[in-house]
Amino acid sequence: MPNTDGVETCRRIKAVEAFQSIPIIVVTARNQKEFLQAAFAAGVEDYIRKPVEQVELLTRIKSSLQLKQETETRKSWEMELTKTIAELDRALNDIATLQQLIPVCPCCMQPPSTRISESALSSYIQTHLDAKFKDAVCSRCTGL
Repeated sequence: MPNTDGVETCRRIKAVEAFQSIPIIVVTARNQKEFLQAAFAAGVEDYIRKPVEQVELLTRIKSSLQLKQETETRKSWEMELTKTIAELDRALNDIATLQQLIPVCPCCMQPPSTRISESALSSYIQTHLDAKFKDAVCSRCTGL
């Protein structure tokens, strides 16, 4: 290639965000360790030495594309998992908030429901120090 080599070309391609996930295979006659290190550092996924054998080239292309597809599938799955975890966290926070809301009559400070005993309410409050109270006037105080 005039004015540039494969390593520089790879750097330029990988510098463009839209092309970063494209697998690049270098075809080279070079045998130097430094060249291969520079190529991999630039983002090359694989290399083939010249002369190129058709079977090897096709196999490496197929392998690189399969790896790219699997990577994209994994990233998509991880993004969905992250969203699901965030939704579950929000739901757990909502549940925790709802569990902290205890209906208590602001007049007599008793639960409006006869299903909640005073001792059960007291026990709950002692074990849930962050409990919040919601005003709910009971039927005894409203005269109903």
